[in-house]
Amino acid sequence: MPDNFGQAPERDLFIITSAIRTPWGRGDDERFEETLHTIQTINDKTDSDIWLCESSHEPIDQKHRAKLEELVNYISFHDEGKEIKSQNLGMNYVKSRTEATMMAEVLGYPMPYKRVFKISGRYFLNEHFKREDHDQPEKLVCREVMNSGWSEEQIGTTRMIMTRLYSFDPAIKSQLKDCCIS
Repeated sequence: MPDNFGQAPERDLFIITSAIRTPWGRGDDERFEETLHTIQTINDKTDSDIWLCESSHEPIDQKHRAKLEELVNYISFHDEGKEIKSQNLGMNYVKSRTEATMMAEVLGYPMPYKRVFKISGRYFLNEHFKREDHDQPEKLVCREVMNSGWSEEQIGTTRMIMTRLYSFDPAIKSQLKDCCIS
């Protein structure tokens, strides 16, 4: 981690969780372009530092990596999801569990920022994003609880919290880390 990372208590931090190379869905180039769009909307709508956390199942292309390194303040590569991915579980479980494992690691670093946002790669900030909606001291702010689309027998609940975008006060990051690893 660079020495000057996180030395901006007057700024926000956006953590982008990403997997550009996956065995599912669209190709690497399309996922890369969507990730660039995510970064661009953060830069257009905020004055924040950006940390890209990349968890592709294989190393990303060097030209993609070089471009990403130009656009973000920090990029980290995570492979702790390899064991999860190798278990041949469903795609949604693998994506969720890999992100939770990666966030648990990331939340172990100091974060002296005003507010920390987590956005999933290839999602973007649109006209509904309002930074002031997230000004909640010592709170996590996310979209309202919604129906999951799964039965209680399948996942233990019929409700879910969408984690494509949420924010939190860095003062509660240890509690959030506990949620990621439990």
